[in-house]
Amino acid sequence: MSALEQAAVAQLVKPPIPPELADLPQWKGLVVPFVQVTLRDGSPDFRAVHESKRRRAIEQRLCSVCGRPLGYRIVFLASSEQQVAERVYHEPALHPVCAEYSVAACAMIAGCLAI
Repeated sequence: MSALEQAAVAQLVKPPIPPELADLPQWKGLVVPFVQVTLRDGSPDFRAVHESKRRRAIEQRLCSVCGRPLGYRIVFLASSEQQVAERVYHEPALHPVCAEYSVAACAMIAGCLAI
Protein backbone atom coordinates (compact mmCIF):
# COMPACT_ATOMS: atom_id res chain seq x y z
CA MET A 1 0.00 0.00 0.00
CA SER A 2 1.39 3.39 -0.98
CA ALA A 3 2.04 6.14 1.55
CA LEU A 4 -0.86 8.10 0.06
CA GLU A 5 -3.25 5.17 0.51
CA GLN A 6 -2.02 4.62 4.07
CA ALA A 7 -2.63 8.28 4.85
CA ALA A 8 -6.15 8.04 3.43
CA VAL A 9 -6.88 4.98 5.60
CA ALA A 10 -5.51 6.76 8.66
CA GLN A 11 -7.82 9.72 8.04
CA LEU A 12 -10.97 7.61 7.98
CA VAL A 13 -13.21 7.96 10.97
CA LYS A 14 -13.07 4.52 12.48
CA PRO A 15 -16.39 3.34 13.90
CA PRO A 16 -16.39 1.45 17.18
CA ILE A 17 -15.97 -2.29 16.76
CA PRO A 18 -19.09 -4.14 17.93
CA PRO A 19 -18.54 -6.67 20.74
CA GLU A 20 -19.51 -9.49 18.33
CA LEU A 21 -16.45 -8.63 16.19
CA ALA A 22 -13.94 -7.76 18.91
CA ASP A 23 -12.15 -11.13 18.67
CA LEU A 24 -11.46 -10.81 14.93
CA PRO A 25 -8.11 -9.74 13.49
CA GLN A 26 -7.68 -5.98 13.35
CA TRP A 27 -5.39 -3.62 11.50
CA LYS A 28 -5.03 0.03 12.47
CA GLY A 29 -8.32 -0.02 14.36
CA LEU A 30 -10.36 -1.76 11.67
CA VAL A 31 -11.68 -5.32 11.58
CA VAL A 32 -10.04 -7.38 8.83
CA PRO A 33 -12.84 -9.20 6.98
CA PHE A 34 -12.67 -12.98 6.56
CA VAL A 35 -12.57 -12.69 2.75
CA GLN A 36 -9.80 -10.07 2.65
CA VAL A 37 -6.47 -10.63 0.91
CA THR A 38 -3.50 -10.60 3.28
CA LEU A 39 -0.19 -9.35 1.92
CA ARG A 40 3.18 -11.01 2.55
CA ASP A 41 3.96 -8.55 5.34
CA GLY A 42 0.76 -9.60 7.12
CA SER A 43 -1.19 -6.43 6.39
CA PRO A 44 -4.59 -6.64 4.69
CA ASP A 45 -5.21 -5.36 1.19
CA PHE A 46 -8.63 -3.78 1.67
CA ARG A 47 -8.93 -3.33 -2.11
CA ALA A 48 -8.92 -7.06 -2.88
CA VAL A 49 -11.03 -10.09 -2.01
CA HIS A 50 -9.42 -13.52 -1.60
CA GLU A 51 -11.31 -15.51 -4.23
CA SER A 52 -11.13 -18.94 -2.55
CA LYS A 53 -12.33 -17.47 0.76
CA ARG A 54 -15.17 -15.70 -1.07
CA ARG A 55 -16.22 -18.96 -2.70
CA ARG A 56 -15.95 -20.81 0.63
CA ALA A 57 -18.15 -18.20 2.32
CA ILE A 58 -20.81 -18.58 -0.38
CA GLU A 59 -20.71 -22.39 -0.51
CA GLN A 60 -20.65 -22.89 3.27
CA ARG A 61 -22.98 -19.98 4.18
CA LEU A 62 -20.32 -18.09 6.11
CA CYS A 63 -20.36 -14.38 6.83
CA SER A 64 -17.88 -12.53 4.62
CA VAL A 65 -16.76 -10.35 7.52
CA CYS A 66 -16.50 -12.63 10.56
CA GLY A 67 -16.32 -16.01 8.78
CA ARG A 68 -18.87 -17.53 11.14
CA PRO A 69 -21.93 -19.52 9.96
CA LEU A 70 -24.89 -17.41 8.91
CA GLY A 71 -28.21 -17.75 10.67
CA TYR A 72 -31.71 -17.00 9.43
CA ARG A 73 -31.28 -13.20 9.23
CA ILE A 74 -28.72 -12.19 6.62
CA VAL A 75 -27.82 -9.07 4.65
CA PHE A 76 -26.59 -8.72 1.09
CA LEU A 77 -24.78 -5.60 -0.08
CA ALA A 78 -25.82 -4.66 -3.58
CA SER A 79 -24.11 -2.14 -5.81
CA SER A 80 -27.11 -1.53 -8.06
CA GLU A 81 -30.88 -1.61 -8.13
CA GLN A 82 -30.58 -4.25 -10.86
CA GLN A 83 -28.87 -6.66 -8.46
CA VAL A 84 -31.71 -6.16 -6.02
CA ALA A 85 -34.38 -6.64 -8.68
CA GLU A 86 -32.71 -9.78 -10.05
CA ARG A 87 -31.62 -11.07 -6.63
CA VAL A 88 -28.13 -11.67 -7.98
CA TYR A 89 -25.30 -10.73 -5.63
CA HIS A 90 -21.61 -11.15 -6.33
CA GLU A 91 -20.44 -11.05 -2.74
CA PRO A 92 -21.23 -13.38 0.18
CA ALA A 93 -23.91 -12.50 2.70
CA LEU A 94 -23.25 -10.96 6.10
CA HIS A 95 -24.74 -10.99 9.57
CA PRO A 96 -26.73 -7.78 10.19
CA VAL A 97 -24.17 -6.52 12.74
CA CYS A 98 -21.30 -7.27 10.35
CA ALA A 99 -23.07 -5.43 7.53
CA GLU A 100 -23.76 -2.41 9.71
CA TYR A 101 -20.11 -2.25 10.78
CA SER A 102 -18.87 -2.73 7.20
CA VAL A 103 -20.99 0.08 5.80
CA ALA A 104 -19.68 2.40 8.52
CA ALA A 105 -16.04 1.28 8.27
CA CYS A 106 -15.49 0.66 4.56
CA ALA A 107 -15.36 3.61 2.19
CA MET A 108 -15.67 1.27 -0.80
CA ILE A 109 -19.06 -0.12 0.23
CA ALA A 110 -20.52 2.86 2.03
CA GLY A 111 -22.63 3.60 -1.04
CA CYS A 112 -23.96 0.05 -1.47
CA LEU A 113 -27.57 -0.85 -0.83
CA ALA A 114 -28.17 -3.13 2.17
CA ILE A 115 -31.15 -5.44 1.80
